[in-house]
Amino acid sequence: MPTEQKTSLGLNRWQGTDKPARSDFVADNETLDTLLTEHFGDTQAHLSAEDRLLLGNGTEVGSYNGNGAASRNITLPFAPKAALVFQMDTPPTEYRSGYYRVNFAFVTEEGSSQGAALSGTTLTVQQAQGSPAANSMANNLNQAGGGYGYFLFR
Repeated sequence: MPTEQKTSLGLNRWQGTDKPARSDFVADNETLDTLLTEHFGDTQAHLSAEDRLLLGNGTEVGSYNGNGAASRNITLPFAPKAALVFQMDTPPTEYRSGYYRVNFAFVTEEGSSQGAALSGTTLTVQQAQGSPAANSMANNLNQAGGGYGYFLFR
């Protein structure tokens, strides 16, 4: 038996003058094994509420139909860290008679690719108007009647 009783984990607290018995070590090992097994198996103890939200609801998918306006604001259900915006059933970019049509954008509040911007819960998409200049890039994220999708990341 130890001179001092137990630690906060229930382990023996030994002094230099104590004479430990094997049964005391076995009891300490069993206590540690039980505590560690419970701890490692407790998935709730290792995640914060914010982590659980990210893992459980880290993404959201949405869609909109283009209205042809040069710029359009779309209200999102939360303020994402990043978003992917794309025209459905088309490649990310395509060559069209002398210019490139951009059907995809990656956005964050810090910056984005061409044709879209993000501010809080507002996603702004852009649509080129008129005939694009030769060899230019024309935004195509709000074409009238076009179907668009987005992936939001918390």
